Amino acid sequence: MYDRVGAARAARRQADTPAGPTPEAAVRQALLRVRKILENYLPGMSCDVPRLESALAAGVPQPAEEAERLFALGWLRWLAGDFTAAGPLLAQAVANAIRLG
Repeated sequence: MYDRVGAARAARRQADTPAGPTPEAAVRQALLRVRKILENYLPGMSCDVPRLESALAAGVPQPAEEAERLFALGWLRWLAGDFTAAGPLLAQAVANAIRLG
C-alpha cells in the first residue's frame, strides 16, 4: 500500500532548469540595463553589447517601448562602431517618439 522508504532514494534525480524569460521580458530587462548604463554609468561597469542586441532583436507591441527599443538598439550599434546600422535605427526611434508626442 505504501511506498518503501528506499524507493524515493533509488529514483533518478532530474535537475529543474528554470525557464528562460519570454521575449518581451528579455526586451524589458535589456532596456533596463541600457537605461542603467546611460544614466548611472560607473567605471568598470559591464556592457555586453552582443547579448543586449540579441535580447533587443524582438519587437514589442507597446509603441513607447518599441521607440525605446529602437533607440537602445541603435545606440548599441553606435557603441560597437557600426555607424551605418545605427543611423536608421536611431532615425526610426526619433520618428516613433515624435509620433507618440
